[in-house]
Formats: sequence, C-alpha cells, structure tokens
Amino acid sequence: MTKALMKKYARLIARVGANVQKGQGVMLYAETAQAPFAALVAEACYKAGAKWVEVNWSYQPLTKLDYRYQKSWRPFAASPNIKKKNSKCTPPSCRA
Repeated sequence: MTKALMKKYARLIARVGANVQKGQGVMLYAETAQAPFAALVAEACYKAGAKWVEVNWSYQPLTKLDYRYQKSWRPFAASPNIKKKNSKCTPPSCRA
C-alpha cells in the first residue's frame, strides 16, 4: 500500500470513523507492528483538531504471555495512565 493511500485511510479514520472534533482527546490502540500507520492516524487526529493523542501499544507475544501467566484478568493492567471509569481526569493529567 502506498503512503499516499495510507494517509487517506488515516484521514478517513480520524474524520469519519472517530469523528474527532476540535479540543477532544484521542486514545489510539495499536500493535507495535503498526507503528508507521498509527503515526499517520495520530497526525490526522491532530490535524482534525485533537487536543492530545495518546497511543497505547501492544505487542502480541507479550499479550499472549499475559493471558498465559496472569492468575486473574486485570483490565488495563499494562496502562497505569487509565484511572477508574468514573474518574474526571483525562489521561495526560492522570500521569504521575
């Protein structure tokens, strides 16, 4: 796939799929193998007016190990930036 086509897809994702509006924050989840495309999507989100874009990376071999060895499932265990569901802070302000 050409870079120009990937940019068009990234813009489509930001403008139509996610409907990013000026001042909104964006959480992007991507595999490490998708880093170049994730960067294009993040850029498209900023161009659409996003205030911030946070990318949470995953790596399939490590995810597989987590499922194999964790005693109990812990949602978002790998992301200390995400607070409780009813928390009023947004991810950049939740950082220590």
